[in-house]
Amino acid sequence: MDNTNQITYHKWTDEELAKVQRGITEYGHRWRLIQQNLLPHMPIQTIKNKFYSIEYKKDDTSKKQAKKKIILQPNNNIEQFYKNKQVQMRSQITPSVSVQNAIQKEQQEIIQKLGDLLGMQI
Repeated sequence: MDNTNQITYHKWTDEELAKVQRGITEYGHRWRLIQQNLLPHMPIQTIKNKFYSIEYKKDDTSKKQAKKKIILQPNNNIEQFYKNKQVQMRSQITPSVSVQNAIQKEQQEIIQKLGDLLGMQI
């Protein structure tokens, strides 16, 4: 029976980790070629799992570093952030001056037309 698909725990050496990285560079994700040419003593699935666990840790570490950068900003930046947020929210809620002026002008025109229709001076 072939043991290439059996998964077992293995303490990885620096040399083996370097071979995994070299294999990815040379062969891409062709796991069988990596196994045959660089790590013949190791099951394919073990090589594949190790690669993805390394990639996951890299991604997780970069996300944690990004969060630290956000958290470590000085307090004055937080205060400025909230001021900017308030201005942004007000601009979304309150129509701009030009929109307000257009609405007032339209209202005045409607009132004038109503006055003309009713024969009243407004």
